[in-house]
Amino acid sequence: MEDEEGYMALKIRPREQNILNPQNQNAECRLCPVNWLLHKNKCYWISKEKQTWHKSLEDCREKHTQMLVIQSPEEKSFMWEMISEGQKLPWLGLRTTSSGRKWSWIDGSPVNDTTLQSLGPPESNSCGMLKNNQITSQACAALAEWICETEALLL
Repeated sequence: MEDEEGYMALKIRPREQNILNPQNQNAECRLCPVNWLLHKNKCYWISKEKQTWHKSLEDCREKHTQMLVIQSPEEKSFMWEMISEGQKLPWLGLRTTSSGRKWSWIDGSPVNDTTLQSLGPPESNSCGMLKNNQITSQACAALAEWICETEALLL
């Protein structure tokens, strides 16, 4: 059963709630929209078509999400596992600033040098892409798949 935003809805009868009540009070249950991947507290959607970086950014915004901002080496490895079977090279929410002098995540979070060690110096009109478990630079006008992310719904 889906609600209007595409989340799966669960109806639990009072008698069954006791069975599902975890002994660990810190346990959490999180949900993602249909066809999204859940990992920790985030949901990820991987496109099947190719667009420029700017059109990809627009698509994520239309979904009320953002393009993927990688916050740790672990998150980068998880995403690489998810896309490597399909041999996708997706856009990330990373681009050079308007001056073209430094890299910037779209959400304003700091660019971590250890996560981005393979990126190289910024060039004008460059955007970030995940390739061979490394973040690489590509012309923003190139066509590629992309990844959107959003917070998972906490039940």
